[in-house]
Amino acid sequence: LMFIGEWYHTIDSKGRITVPSRLRELLPDGGYLTRGFDRNLLLYRRTDFERLTNRVQQLTTTKPENRLLFRHLFSGAVTAQFDKIGRVVVPNYLRDYARLTGEVTLAGAGNYLEIWAGAEWAASAEQRANSEMNAQQFAFIDLAFTSAGSATDGSPDIGPAPRA
Repeated sequence: LMFIGEWYHTIDSKGRITVPSRLRELLPDGGYLTRGFDRNLLLYRRTDFERLTNRVQQLTTTKPENRLLFRHLFSGAVTAQFDKIGRVVVPNYLRDYARLTGEVTLAGAGNYLEIWAGAEWAASAEQRANSEMNAQQFAFIDLAFTSAGSATDGSPDIGPAPRA
């Protein structure tokens, strides 16, 4: 089950965003809302956030960049629950971080949902549509399906990344 697609909504004065029912179905127990890396917010399923937490906590706390990551992901994280009409409340400090006022965009990103200020999402459209830049940035990823078929988890086997 993946978060895919784009939805355009508004955030009200109380910080509530309506999450479409199709997306709420992927979050039956709610989730975790935290800071993203692009002045956006990330909404994870509980199980995915717990896996992320376990992975991040394997990093040593002696490295300053690891401590920054811990703070970035966890100091602002909150549990996200939906009200009776499918809205999630975004705390003030997360709204301020992501500059959420008025129009917002919910963008599927595979195992999590991104929440963007509408203007920020629109501004990033040029970058997402730049095929030359994307080709350069993503050249190291081999997305070709191999003749071996599918991986054991049911996902397609995309093969190893090519060596430079």
